Amino acid sequence: MSLGLLFPGQGTQHPQMLPWLEDPGPHAPVLKHMSARLGADWRQRLSDPTWAFQNSVAQVLLTGVGLAAWSAIRDQLPSPRVAAGYSVGELAAFGAAGVFPVEHALALAAERATLMDEAMKNQQTGLIAIHGLSEHQIDALCTRHGVFLAIDLHASACVIGGALSALSSAGSDARRLGATSTPLNVPLASHTPWLAPAVAALRAELEQHPFAPPAFALACNIHGHTEHRPDGLRTALAGQIAQPVQWRTCMASLQEQGITCVLEAGPGTTLSALWNAQYPDIPARSLDEFQHPSGAVAWVRRHLNP
Repeated sequence: MSLGLLFPGQGTQHPQMLPWLEDPGPHAPVLKHMSARLGADWRQRLSDPTWAFQNSVAQVLLTGVGLAAWSAIRDQLPSPRVAAGYSVGELAAFGAAGVFPVEHALALAAERATLMDEAMKNQQTGLIAIHGLSEHQIDALCTRHGVFLAIDLHASACVIGGALSALSSAGSDARRLGATSTPLNVPLASHTPWLAPAVAALRAELEQHPFAPPAFALACNIHGHTEHRPDGLRTALAGQIAQPVQWRTCMASLQEQGITCVLEAGPGTTLSALWNAQYPDIPARSLDEFQHPSGAVAWVRRHLNP
């Protein structure tokens, strides 16, 4: 019986997320480090979407909150067998596995955001989610409109990225084909070739931070498979900003590890809902669903020791 962890990415943050993080506990040092970067009033400022969703804030916020949420319950549970982070959530996943300390995870989140913003300076790009098209239809849609696959979610759902004008046309085209299209509150075409200019600089930044072997397996966005080698983890973390997130394969890699339940460590329920749709026999919940971390601990223990 074993646990899988998921760490969400940008767009999941909201003012009411994980209210119990305000209580004293083992997560407090993580929040102290995050507050040093975002300000002690970060919780109050979540009600301002202009602040909360800007890239430089969101990447640090999701990394810090994910690590804080996991820190709140980590010592009360067995070590996970495997984890995956979605987009910037990969930094939290690596931090949770002990690849680098909290301070380094937050520093890398800030630098990642800066490099991505610099690469996209004066470019109007973004992401939209598409539901209801086949892989063949998505390929054709991207070719017609000059946009790119950014995240592979499952056989009939994905995220595409590109110039805002091209995304608008692609979204209209998708709806004409019977699909739904939803713009995401992410201000750049991450995980597409638009970010290629930032990869080398991010890799150079990662080289400045020691990477330890992870305490548990990490399924990496860039290929979806588990990786343990520090150099392989660096390559994956740098490359994923300009290549599609293989989330469908990441989920399959977790399932192949023989886990019996999945916990989403962070705000929202996006990843746990995706998991439950794909693997209904292996239950998943988000920490954001629980009124107190003790409820999450009890839920995990029930599934690890039925």
